[in-house]
Amino acid sequence: MNRTLFQLRMKLIFLCLIFVFEGSLMAQPANNAENLIREAEALKESGKIELANKKLQSVADLYKKDKKFTLYLKYSAEQGKNLLDNQQYEASIKLLEMLIKEAEALAIKNDENLALIYKYLGSVYYEQDDLIKATPYFKTALEIREKANANSADLFRDYYNLGVMYRNLVNYAASVKSLQKAIALYKSKDAGLLSKMYRQLAISYRLLGSYSEAEDYVELALKFAEEKYGNTSIDYAEILIEKGAIIRESASTFESMSKSITVFSKALNLYEKQNEQNSDNYAHCLMNIGISNLYGLEPQFSREDEIRVAKKAIPYLEKAYTAFKKKNPNNVTALIALNNLAIACAKAGEFTKSDKLVKDAFQLASKLSDKNNSANNDVNLIAFENYEYQEKYDEALE
Repeated sequence: MNRTLFQLRMKLIFLCLIFVFEGSLMAQPANNAENLIREAEALKESGKIELANKKLQSVADLYKKDKKFTLYLKYSAEQGKNLLDNQQYEASIKLLEMLIKEAEALAIKNDENLALIYKYLGSVYYEQDDLIKATPYFKTALEIREKANANSADLFRDYYNLGVMYRNLVNYAASVKSLQKAIALYKSKDAGLLSKMYRQLAISYRLLGSYSEAEDYVELALKFAEEKYGNTSIDYAEILIEKGAIIRESASTFESMSKSITVFSKALNLYEKQNEQNSDNYAHCLMNIGISNLYGLEPQFSREDEIRVAKKAIPYLEKAYTAFKKKNPNNVTALIALNNLAIACAKAGEFTKSDKLVKDAFQLASKLSDKNNSANNDVNLIAFENYEYQEKYDEALE
């Protein structure tokens, strides 16, 4: 009896040892992976991307050997992200496209790590300013994430980013739809983020020509910005610029245009109080005030009134053009400021100055034409308007 009991105890001890041994074997790959991941992160931080990716490849191989294929995809995709961050775009694209084919072969469909691959691939094209190629990848990534985890707390961010991207592609209706979805999914209700999302929604509605909706959402953006940052902050000023743009573009009377100038001027004052005169938005405020003055008159106003408002617009447009030119002399925004300055000078009867500005605009447009095919068309239109004004005003002054 004692011998049987002894044998039973020995068997139990032996089985326990087997379980412990097997458990340690199972834990070993996971521990190795964690160590390799930490090493990869440290190497990346020190700028050693190639060595970091070798570590990540070892992690991916461990998970592949263990038949944890989604984790294999994740750490393989992180190598593509590292290549992207290092501006090795072609190598990143090649790797990420290969992973998509592997996922198809493994029949992996609705998985967040697969979504990550599509997101990174979209980011590669986005970083190269190829929004047409980037957008479908971001859209696919979002669709996969939503199927994999519809309750993900940060799903709203993907809808937000897609909404902004659609707007950049001039698909304003799709932009509005994505931004509305982002707001609906956002649960935390941080006033700062809500302010940001409502502002973007207001912009998309304005560009869609739906000014009533744009006005509603810009007011909500201002409300949340004031709650989060106060009504003297730069964040509040940025939204005021959008409010001014909505009022100006929807204006049908001189009084409405004057209201837009008041709003832009308020934003301008906030930038000056915060010593932010070197920011792009400060220059945009200047340009918007100039443009609102320039085009704010109704047909029945006299030639003297037109000269008066044109002369009022000129200093704002000059300051805006100087600011944009200082930051980047060869950009479309500088061209827009220059175009409007040329028109203002023509309207004010300063034709010699206007002619010179048109020539400057032609030179700038020629530099931009490779990047922006509409640049030459814009400046040709401005030149035509400039000489049309000159002929009109020469006759009026005779």
